[in-house]
Amino acid sequence: LIYSSEIDNNDAIKLEAQKLIEKLRQFSNEQAKEMAQITSAQYLAFVERNFTKAYDVTSDTISQYPDSKYPILAQMDIALRSCNYDMAKSTNEIITKYLESHKKVPARVFARAQAYYLAGTGHIEDARQKLANEFDRLDEAAKEKLLQKLAYYDKHRLE
Repeated sequence: LIYSSEIDNNDAIKLEAQKLIEKLRQFSNEQAKEMAQITSAQYLAFVERNFTKAYDVTSDTISQYPDSKYPILAQMDIALRSCNYDMAKSTNEIITKYLESHKKVPARVFARAQAYYLAGTGHIEDARQKLANEFDRLDEAAKEKLLQKLAYYDKHRLE
């Protein structure tokens, strides 16, 4: 819903998205609260175009849920989509620290996020190398889509 291009000009869809976020906040379990915060950050970023506030929300969520990979992935997504170099660099450092302290989490969980970061900073070959193992598991269509996304970030550099 938040990623829909229709949301920009449709107040009813915006209201529905806000209602869904509020419903998530009302649940008593921590996973729902974490999801509400992440979704709120994505709404701020992709609907309201307030990337700074979205980054602040994801940073708070990362602090609140230090063992969760999801707010980190959301933060990198926001950084990349907003072409914000400093935010992406900072988030990449968070990923590195996370992987060092969470040895049981496979690095592949963050491989795409890190590859997009590398492509966005002009290191397209390093980005491809980062995804070498992933390419082996993908069919041709998925592989092509992934290469197109890398090319996109290579062309639209982080600033």
